[in-house]
Amino acid sequence: MNNIAILLVEDDEILRKSLARALAKYARVYTCADEVQALTALGNCHIDLALIDLNLGKNDLDGISVIRQCHEQKIETIVLTNQDKKEVIAQAFAAGCSHYFSKYDFEENIEQRIGGILKNLRGNNDSDFFSRQFVTKNQNLINKILMLKNGLLGQEQKVIFTGPTGVGKSLVAKLLHQSISPDAPFVHVNLSELPENLIESELFGHSKGAFTGALNEKEGLLAKANGGTLFLDEIGTIPLNIQTKLLRVLEDRTFCKVGDTQLISANFRLMCATCDDLSQLILENKFRVDFYFRIKGIEIDIPGLKFRTGDIIPLIDHFIKLAPKKVALTKEAEEVLVNYDWFGNIREMKDLINQFLLMPKGIIDASDLPHYIRQNVNPFNIKATKNQESGLVTQEMIDFVNVHGLNALTHEIQKRFIQRTIEESHGKINEVSRRLGISKTLLYKHHEVSHSRQ
Repeated sequence: MNNIAILLVEDDEILRKSLARALAKYARVYTCADEVQALTALGNCHIDLALIDLNLGKNDLDGISVIRQCHEQKIETIVLTNQDKKEVIAQAFAAGCSHYFSKYDFEENIEQRIGGILKNLRGNNDSDFFSRQFVTKNQNLINKILMLKNGLLGQEQKVIFTGPTGVGKSLVAKLLHQSISPDAPFVHVNLSELPENLIESELFGHSKGAFTGALNEKEGLLAKANGGTLFLDEIGTIPLNIQTKLLRVLEDRTFCKVGDTQLISANFRLMCATCDDLSQLILENKFRVDFYFRIKGIEIDIPGLKFRTGDIIPLIDHFIKLAPKKVALTKEAEEVLVNYDWFGNIREMKDLINQFLLMPKGIIDASDLPHYIRQNVNPFNIKATKNQESGLVTQEMIDFVNVHGLNALTHEIQKRFIQRTIEESHGKINEVSRRLGISKTLLYKHHEVSHSRQ
């Protein structure tokens, strides 16, 4: 698909538009008419390949400066020109161009001229995607994502991401959207975080005076997603009455604001995510069968890290590279981490790396790892073991305090109880707040529910 970006620099408007249409089959195309526009685009946009005319406007060989800039940015460059003088050809290659073609028959022979180049770029782009954006070596998962990323994912195609909490479902959805239609809106709504009485208003919008407190007209998220992607996160938590209303929207792509009768059209690509077993929810009459089949589309299951052991060290290395402080793990520490079940998946891993960065040492050994990791015990279900100090103090607590101090332990205990309760409550924030007896402010302070991503 058009996950490659081409810069086309051509001063002839008719030829520029014609080439842009032909190239759009292979890539996203940015067009420029002169040297100034081209240099500006190179400074503002990610470009994979540049097609450059040498004679731009009044001055001869203006394109040479654009070639030099592309060469500095390591962008593969192709000259398209009617210049056939040996000195000019040599000058273009000296400036850094990779290929030199005549304009007159290029459009009719695009596949022959640059098909191999585009194929190589797409391969490099995919490699970058799975090494820097969504890190995984799981071939089954890679194949599923590539099926969408490099295939034709139209507005009518629906996708649902399944898998446990913290595996990166939201990240994959956003990255796929960016690969397919980066200039279109991406509207992400986590349904588990919206109070039930406000979900309809948030999705559909409302007219002024539609209900008590509706002081102004409100545009809904469905309208905002028009022309782009609507990502409904935690779809398993959506109330039955909203399922019914969304079903109608997905069938005819029209809806009305709350308190209004005027139909609004919205054409968007639907992506959903859930950590729930939707088939079980259907059996419990908590999820409509017809709504399930309306949203299902292509399913991408993202397994937990315990089933992706080959990803554990690459992911740890990836997150350490992103951190301002660097640490190194011994082979013994890596072995323990590979054998750990990562009950909290990516979020737990990022939290552990933050703990590494707080340590005063640069080499992390197996003995530096938390006791529950060395024992492969779920940290959210740890039961206190008695010792000579107190029945509530565990060996893990003692180990933690020795490294991080008492204040850090208090914070860690709060965070673990919050995480465990979130898991048990299926992410329903109101229920978590009630069960733990803490405010939502404190809850968000210790657990970034809406901003945690891979």
